[in-house]
Amino acid sequence: MHKKVTLGRPLNLDNIAETFNEVSKALLVRRDLLNTWTDNLVDPELGPVGKDFHAAFVNAECKEFLGLKTTHNALFNSYAYPPFEGEEAFKNQIVYGTTVLDDAALLFSARCHEIIHALQYVHAPALHADPFNAETEAFISPRDYLLRKERIEQDAYAKGAWLCTLATDDHPDIREKMDSSMLSVKKFEELRAQHGNLHAALTAGAHAAANTLGVWVTNGPKTTAADNWHHLALKEYEAIIDRRLKDGKSITFVRMEDNDVLALGQSFGPNPFAAADGTLDPSFRQPSSFGEDIEKRLATLNAKIGITDETALPTLGSTIKNTHASRQEFLTAMRTPRKVENIRPDT
Repeated sequence: MHKKVTLGRPLNLDNIAETFNEVSKALLVRRDLLNTWTDNLVDPELGPVGKDFHAAFVNAECKEFLGLKTTHNALFNSYAYPPFEGEEAFKNQIVYGTTVLDDAALLFSARCHEIIHALQYVHAPALHADPFNAETEAFISPRDYLLRKERIEQDAYAKGAWLCTLATDDHPDIREKMDSSMLSVKKFEELRAQHGNLHAALTAGAHAAANTLGVWVTNGPKTTAADNWHHLALKEYEAIIDRRLKDGKSITFVRMEDNDVLALGQSFGPNPFAAADGTLDPSFRQPSSFGEDIEKRLATLNAKIGITDETALPTLGSTIKNTHASRQEFLTAMRTPRKVENIRPDT
């Protein structure tokens, strides 16, 4: 008989000093517990995958924190612009909300999802060609920024559901906690049974997650998860680009090629975006269809930044070659901790 896991008394959010000390200790306790759960994951096709997943996360050197004001269950922070002098451009951190601290199952599912995001940044150069990255003036174009957002969420939801299915025998509470996810444990199990193998199930799961209907904004219309991701990504781009243009530096807007999109799914385990021959599955080459409002905003944004023909933009690969010997060298350079100096513009 399985017992519900509890992680201690609620935090005292009225005493910030006490809370800060307590959450620091709480994170260590919870992380050790979840690492044990992770280490025990075994896949029927791939065998013991938990320790490899754990090791990949350790090698990613991603930091974990508890955010007293974080409203999300968990959130991966990559870049924030402009960083203050002395900060590192690449944050590489997962921040957990206090609401998940006393629910091991919910915390495990949230952590798996965010770890996948952290691992995406180990393998995908396109994630570092980012307008929030102070270390580069090569930015993914607005349209491809939306495509990129859709793919990284598909990868994280599909693989998060997969990893959670492997933990449900020992920790059945995870199944219930995942019911409201864009890809539930139940749905992923159905897809795996239907398709007969993990790779096909991950591909189907990526599509299913993007097509999940829901009301994502208070009093908003019911729409697909992909549409919500597009709106979030476009809002980010619209907000940051004025700040980058204010710097007065020469910006190169680039487009992704098939290998850039494919790399977004190389986080851990089988790549959901890969066809049988290892090339990009054509169904993942373009984003899900945009609504009229998205297309209008993209047109306005492109006009502001001088993009008249998206297909004529230089590729990310060709742009990387201008400054780095290889994609891997670019990745290493972007991920190497380096304190930023004197780049914060006047606001």
